[in-house]
Amino acid sequence: MHDAATLLKIPFVISEHLQIEGGETAHEIDITRADLVAEKTKFSMYVPEVAKFLDEKFPHDEKAGDRGAAVLFGIETHICILQTCLDLLANGYRVAVLADGVSSMHRAEIKIALDHMASAGAIVTTAETVVYQLLRDSEDDCFREWVEITKRHEAASDKTMNELVSEIYM
Repeated sequence: MHDAATLLKIPFVISEHLQIEGGETAHEIDITRADLVAEKTKFSMYVPEVAKFLDEKFPHDEKAGDRGAAVLFGIETHICILQTCLDLLANGYRVAVLADGVSSMHRAEIKIALDHMASAGAIVTTAETVVYQLLRDSEDDCFREWVEITKRHEAASDKTMNELVSEIYM
């Protein structure tokens, strides 16, 4: 998703749960391109530093009735992703959670947490779906580059969909 965020100029925020306890962000995620990397002790990533960043990037739009949208992915779906989702929803954000971008040490927890988030108002979707919704048209200047990104990640994407999402929803 960081490739898509960079391509589409979408802010990319990462939180790390106390590096000493939880370790560093997975090497597959290039945090050098993040707009914000916030260390936290809360399970939710909606901590004051992140809230301030989001408020500055997405001020409340009275006409639209919300603050904008967030796309969530990460680990421990039933803990950190769930609590972040609920906090964002409570603070006026629309939330999409990537079913192909979340995990848990206990796989059975994933679907339960995704269902919980969906019932709270989040949209459970996939990374590719979100990107195509943002692109909206093959005439978009970013479309050709997105196709190249997808080709580079095709094998990993197929593996994730088959091992994680299919297991959860089939």
